[in-house]
Amino acid sequence: MLLEREPSLRTNAHVRQKPLGPTGGLALIRCDGGGKFGYGHVKRMVALARSLRDREGIGATFALNGSEDAAIPIRRAGFEVAMLRGAGDLESLIDANQPDILLLDGRDGPSRTELEKLKRGIKVTAVIDDGHDRRLACDYAYYPPVPGALALDWSGSNTLPRLGWEWALLGLNPSTVQKNQEARAPASRPTVLVAMGGSDPQGLTLRMAKALAVLDSVFRIRFVIGTGMKDAPGVARALVALKKNYETVEGADDLAIEYASADVALCAFGVTAYELAACGIPALYLGLNEDHVASASAFVEAGMGLSLGLADKASDEEIARSVQWLLNKPAARREMRNAGLALLDGQGAARIAADLSFALSAARMPLRTAL
Repeated sequence: MLLEREPSLRTNAHVRQKPLGPTGGLALIRCDGGGKFGYGHVKRMVALARSLRDREGIGATFALNGSEDAAIPIRRAGFEVAMLRGAGDLESLIDANQPDILLLDGRDGPSRTELEKLKRGIKVTAVIDDGHDRRLACDYAYYPPVPGALALDWSGSNTLPRLGWEWALLGLNPSTVQKNQEARAPASRPTVLVAMGGSDPQGLTLRMAKALAVLDSVFRIRFVIGTGMKDAPGVARALVALKKNYETVEGADDLAIEYASADVALCAFGVTAYELAACGIPALYLGLNEDHVASASAFVEAGMGLSLGLADKASDEEIARSVQWLLNKPAARREMRNAGLALLDGQGAARIAADLSFALSAARMPLRTAL
């Protein structure tokens, strides 16, 4: 697939969207995506941008830190995107576009001191699932109730943290989540979905295929080949050559169709874990780092899935045994499905967009009163 020509920073910086609805205004979304970052940040921020635009009448444009392939789904959703190449690019975009809202979602980004400078003149600032000190310079911060978020210290800050499953931001369309939440007739052939992330930095997809080869061929096992995966065609070929019941899912921007047919999922913990829970899919989680393992523990405690710990420490035998166990336990799967549907309704993007819209209206109120 040919990449679209990347517009220059200058081109993007000088296009300010017109107000779209009653609230009006512009949100600048700075997020990580592609390569080492994966695609979870992009997926969920596109969902939030859609809610801001379509529900609240607030335009959105993106500042993307990462690789250019991650810009494709952003443009496909109808949003402009500028690639951040240097330290001063974000400041240049802010100066040129004068956004009303600044949203940050990523591991990298400005420091607290830098953000204090950048946000001058911006009415509302917010972070998504951010443990960095820059969160203390924002007006709002949104988190699911995972251990890392619950342990954050907000001393000396005026930031308003929003913590709860209702604030979990998914990369799926809410209507898709609703359809997946409807009761489904059991499939005649149980399906396992394996999703190790859009870039699969640890090369887990092929490892999982070899580990699950011991399972009965009666099971249908579908492996997601992420758009950023190294040697994706080679991995796909190797997979289907291993067993006749192995299938690949390639070129998918989202996994809505796969969620609709999956009975059990094995995934690298991340945004996919939230989407699976919202769609009622029982899941087993592999953590790429200790933070992922800690976050997965909240899902286990809530009854939505099972954690296999760190991926590089979980044995192939343990992984296969756990998948087999869950496939053989319909009652356990039913309980996990019900827990996910009860806690995650897929409306996180709509809630955050409404919250930001209200905050923007409130921030404008003194000016309107004075006029």
